[in-house]
Amino acid sequence: MTEVLETDGKIGIQFELDLKELPPTPQVEAEDTGSYSQASTTDEQDTVVNRRRNLSTYSTSRSEIRMSYQSGSTYLSEGILDLDELAGQVDRYGFFADDDSASSTSSSLEKEARRALKWKEMVLSKTLGLSNLRLYSFKESRKLVRRTYKGVPDCWRGEYWYFLATRKIDTKTEISLTNEYKTLSTIESKDEVQIDLDIPRTLQDNILFKQRYGLGQQMLFKVLTSFSNYDQEVGYCQGMASVASALLAYMSEEKSFVAFICLFQHYSLREMYLPGFPKLMETFYVQARLMKKHSAKLLNHLNKLDVQLSYFAARWYLTLFLAGVVPHQTSLRIWDVFLLHGLDMLICVSVALLKYHEATLLKMGFEEIMSFLNGKIPINNDDFFIVGIVKSLYERRSTHRIISKARDEYRRSNPAS
Repeated sequence: MTEVLETDGKIGIQFELDLKELPPTPQVEAEDTGSYSQASTTDEQDTVVNRRRNLSTYSTSRSEIRMSYQSGSTYLSEGILDLDELAGQVDRYGFFADDDSASSTSSSLEKEARRALKWKEMVLSKTLGLSNLRLYSFKESRKLVRRTYKGVPDCWRGEYWYFLATRKIDTKTEISLTNEYKTLSTIESKDEVQIDLDIPRTLQDNILFKQRYGLGQQMLFKVLTSFSNYDQEVGYCQGMASVASALLAYMSEEKSFVAFICLFQHYSLREMYLPGFPKLMETFYVQARLMKKHSAKLLNHLNKLDVQLSYFAARWYLTLFLAGVVPHQTSLRIWDVFLLHGLDMLICVSVALLKYHEATLLKMGFEEIMSFLNGKIPINNDDFFIVGIVKSLYERRSTHRIISKARDEYRRSNPAS
């Protein structure tokens, strides 16, 4: 595979998984009659399996790493930051001023406050006895779906995300996972070295995670190592740190762990991150099929330039559109609808993102496209993007027929996946 991911010397923002090692993605021709060429991926996937947990070398031992997080400081630390002083320099999401997506006017904040009161009317709540967690339930209705597309008020986002992520498990399972977390977080993980390497590169411009071995990084380390111990076949892979950090920004570490487990079990993330990335490879093919219907001209342009979806969309899916794929505020809106609908929604978001910039991309050559799609992709109007493009695409009946048919096609050609 052509080494195209070194554009400007980096892969997006702080995402350094060697995507060149991904197997070639099956190519869908924009004007084909239903057939497609499928490269054999078994050998390539086996190679990825052997490399995915050893992305770099590191001299610090596991015991030193764990001790650093437990103590909150080490000789490797850059020093203690004055968080009280820094708090005045961050936006409403905890990012330092250069995040252009997070600026809010007084009128927009007033509008969100009014919407937050409307969300309160849809809330039911109860206390989970032994777990000491507060669980909010929401009245599932067309009104809830409609308001989700408009954007969840930030004060309700953590509770709503948690409700959506855990709605398929019962109280007994939730309490069991919470108790299991307390044990798993004390056990050494075989993935601790890689996790420690990735943590300081995750949301490093956010005040919660900026302090080396500070509270945010401690919680992130515990959630990721606990999951690595919980599901040792999956273990840890780059991208997971971004997912866990998004949860921790809105939930306690116990809730974040439970929600993280549920994302892997009920949102197809487990198959996305398994060695060989089977669900990711399938998703590339499904996305291409959907593009053939809605962005055939752009798909043909990418094919002519030999720009495979894996060259840029792997980062999109493995971080769930975090890690600087789009402005942070946009990524939160994407998470709102993803948690509501599941993986099919992410595929629609990917197609919509390319559709949003289709006119620009059609004028670009190979290097320009790679630079654009591996950087922070601008979205000037979140409402137009989410409601006008993503929602419209997702709610078409033809969209789900294409997705279902494409999955069947891919699985028939890749029975092992």
